[in-house]
Amino acid sequence: MYPLNEQLSIKTPIWELGGYALDAIGRHAGQCTVRSWIFDHLPVKWREVFEFPRPDPCLTCPPVDLIEHASIGDIMREFLVLTARTRDLEKLDEASIAQSFATGARYGLKQAADLYQRSHAKTRDIPKQLAALAADFPSPQRFTDMPGDSRTAPKPKARARRATKKKRRSQKR
Repeated sequence: MYPLNEQLSIKTPIWELGGYALDAIGRHAGQCTVRSWIFDHLPVKWREVFEFPRPDPCLTCPPVDLIEHASIGDIMREFLVLTARTRDLEKLDEASIAQSFATGARYGLKQAADLYQRSHAKTRDIPKQLAALAADFPSPQRFTDMPGDSRTAPKPKARARRATKKKRRSQKR
């Protein structure tokens, strides 16, 4: 971990920092622990969005990984800032660590929300496109008459052409 620590900086994207942090934490704690570490501190409305299992899943909800990477990534960035200011880690008090944690989580969630809004805007028309595709979907015959499909029987005209070709070949010999 030490060489990686040398490469980490506050300029590293929070998604990357979050990935490194989740990997390191995941070596000692389970995924449920990490999720509860984040989601237990979110408002109740947010936690309800991510309740599992759901009878009808929320297809447009942001993925849990996005929330985890963004919040932990920015918490990590805040800790990098804090440790850069205080070289002696023994002198860090609990209040400054808690402040870094809260600031990082808040800003990380805001960045995740911004990214999600931009992504959602790009994909807003997909349901309409899917409905149009379903309405214009080909008939069952399209799937049985595919060119080059060995399962379909040749058409009568095609049989006649093949028979004519065979006849011509045999007459040439």
